[in-house]
Amino acid sequence: MDITAAFSVYGQCVEKETEVRENVQAAVKDLEKVSYSVNTVLEKMHNSQGVQ
Repeated sequence: MDITAAFSVYGQCVEKETEVRENVQAAVKDLEKVSYSVNTVLEKMHNSQGVQ
Protein backbone atom coordinates (compact mmCIF):
# COMPACT_ATOMS: atom_id res chain seq x y z
CA MET A 1 0.00 0.00 0.00
CA ASP A 2 1.41 3.36 -0.96
CA ILE A 3 1.19 6.48 1.17
CA THR A 4 -1.73 7.93 -0.79
CA ALA A 5 -3.80 4.80 -0.29
CA ALA A 6 -2.87 4.71 3.40
CA PHE A 7 -4.03 8.30 3.90
CA SER A 8 -7.20 7.55 1.97
CA VAL A 9 -7.99 4.62 4.27
CA TYR A 10 -7.14 6.74 7.31
CA GLY A 11 -9.46 9.49 6.06
CA GLN A 12 -12.28 6.99 5.63
CA CYS A 13 -11.75 5.72 9.18
CA VAL A 14 -11.83 9.26 10.59
CA GLU A 15 -14.99 9.98 8.61
CA LYS A 16 -16.65 6.81 9.90
CA GLU A 17 -15.58 7.58 13.48
CA THR A 18 -17.12 11.05 13.19
CA GLU A 19 -20.34 9.54 11.87
CA VAL A 20 -20.47 7.03 14.74
CA ARG A 21 -19.74 9.76 17.30
CA GLU A 22 -22.56 11.92 15.90
CA ASN A 23 -24.96 8.96 16.00
CA VAL A 24 -24.03 8.21 19.61
CA GLN A 25 -24.48 11.87 20.58
CA ALA A 26 -27.93 11.88 18.94
CA ALA A 27 -28.87 8.68 20.78
CA VAL A 28 -27.72 10.16 24.10
CA LYS A 29 -29.83 13.28 23.49
CA ASP A 30 -32.85 11.09 22.72
CA LEU A 31 -32.29 9.09 25.91
CA GLU A 32 -31.99 12.31 27.92
CA LYS A 33 -35.33 13.50 26.51
CA VAL A 34 -37.01 10.19 27.33
CA SER A 35 -35.50 10.15 30.81
CA TYR A 36 -36.72 13.70 31.44
CA SER A 37 -40.21 12.78 30.22
CA VAL A 38 -40.37 9.67 32.41
CA ASN A 39 -39.15 11.59 35.45
CA THR A 40 -41.73 14.30 34.80
CA VAL A 41 -44.55 11.75 34.55
CA LEU A 42 -43.41 9.96 37.70
CA GLU A 43 -43.16 13.25 39.57
CA LYS A 44 -46.67 14.25 38.48
CA MET A 45 -48.00 10.84 39.54
CA HIS A 46 -46.28 11.18 42.88
CA ASN A 47 -47.66 14.67 43.45
CA SER A 48 -51.21 13.89 42.30
CA GLN A 49 -51.70 10.47 43.91
CA GLY A 50 -49.68 10.84 47.06
CA VAL A 51 -47.46 7.90 46.11
CA GLN A 52 -44.83 7.32 48.74
